[in-house]
Amino acid sequence: MTPERYEEVRRIFVEVVELDGDERAAYLDDACASDPTLRAEVESLLEAGASDPVRSIVDRAMDDLHRAPDVPGYEILGLLGRGGMGEVYDARQAYPARRVALKVIRRDMSSASSLDRFRREIDVLGRLRHPGIVHVLDAGVTGGTPWFTMDLVEGVDLRAFLRDHEVSDGARWALLLQVCDALAHAHQRGVVHRDLKPANIMVEGDASAPRVRLLDFGVARLVEDREVTVATQAGALIGTLQFMSPEQARGDDVDTRTDVHAVGAIAYEVFAGRPPFEFDGLTITAAIRRLEAEDPRPLGSIRPDLAGDPAAIIRKAMEKDRDRRYEGVGAMAADIRRLLEGRAISARAPTAWYLARRFAGRHRALVGGAATTVLALAVGFTMTVVFAVREARQRQAEQARAAELQVVTEFQADLIERLDAGAMGMRMIEAIREGLDVEDGAEDLASFESIVGRVNPTDIALVLLDEHLLAPAIETIDREFASQPGTDAALRQTVADAYRAIGLYDRAL
Repeated sequence: MTPERYEEVRRIFVEVVELDGDERAAYLDDACASDPTLRAEVESLLEAGASDPVRSIVDRAMDDLHRAPDVPGYEILGLLGRGGMGEVYDARQAYPARRVALKVIRRDMSSASSLDRFRREIDVLGRLRHPGIVHVLDAGVTGGTPWFTMDLVEGVDLRAFLRDHEVSDGARWALLLQVCDALAHAHQRGVVHRDLKPANIMVEGDASAPRVRLLDFGVARLVEDREVTVATQAGALIGTLQFMSPEQARGDDVDTRTDVHAVGAIAYEVFAGRPPFEFDGLTITAAIRRLEAEDPRPLGSIRPDLAGDPAAIIRKAMEKDRDRRYEGVGAMAADIRRLLEGRAISARAPTAWYLARRFAGRHRALVGGAATTVLALAVGFTMTVVFAVREARQRQAEQARAAELQVVTEFQADLIERLDAGAMGMRMIEAIREGLDVEDGAEDLASFESIVGRVNPTDIALVLLDEHLLAPAIETIDREFASQPGTDAALRQTVADAYRAIGLYDRAL
């Protein structure tokens, strides 16, 4: 066993020797995810220790190793957690009287590089003043051991918060916006986090008003530092591979777009319920190769309802080539806000069809009202499959119901074939313009005129026909005729003919 391997086994053993059951297994799952041999070596030490008559000696050594620090002016109330480099305690400060989190470097991690990282975290946090980032309150050295205090965050990490609360998709995006805003503050002050992950994002409060706080800037890099960023140190990656960008995993220089990738990977887990990559059973080299070469499973295949704009935002943030990502978390946040407001996002090409759909979605009530008017004027008769089914339900004979519905849908399809989509689109634009003049004022009217200049009126009409007439017809067929294959097929063919008649061939498939 090499000295580096021995140190890695010893470090993990020290972490887990005091843990029991599920906690120990969970820690080993995370620490040894890409190296099952490492896990076996640690577990063999644990088994030997369990039957060793001198275990009490080991226990006393561990107690001494993790003995709570004695820092003047602070009363230690309990241990909050241990990480790879430090231990964090719940403490009460004597003056001013307040509860704080007190972090000290671990006694077994007092190498020159560890001390440098610890001091760097103090320096980095001292630069940052944002409600979404923990603040350094005090710092010092006691008995040769450096320490610092920071805000005590009374909450849970992001993963636990989403597990324990019912959080809507909109609220999840709002949490990610808080992460982006806090991170933007750090970037503006020259700080790249380099280890963003759900465990380093704490959430305070309940689901009605959650507040995000970013933690653990221990491996953060100052942009002004010109030293080469090394991806491995004594065989261990700096950062967490599941949320790491390809350039960071390779050991290339990093910049703020490295954190953009991490936010994208976190967003993927927030909505998919799983990280973008799993590296179980892989060596670090194989895991890095996979990270560089493979794409995550498409979000839309896990959450079909997020296949459009939401997936596009996350996909852009996680581009392999950093030049293709958002230029910063501010740009990503701007797209998230556009998504929540129903506006077109920058992550997707601004095609006429896409812009028309976004505008229709943003002004749903106005467009819906205008659509009713325009459909009545252009078609002369508004009869959807939904209405036909409602009428047909009153009939007892199944054959009669299907026959009547077929007649109605064929009549409707014939009307659509004769429809002048261009004229309908122009009338639609006029109807919306009139509504905006009254309801929304100059700002929205100017926005509308800007979009109108880039779209074809025919596209607007096709959006309306698709969303207000034909798509609901398909939904009704799915719901009402799933058990009648023959009728189902005939009705689908009628709707497909209507799609082809208005030029939406991809929707006819």
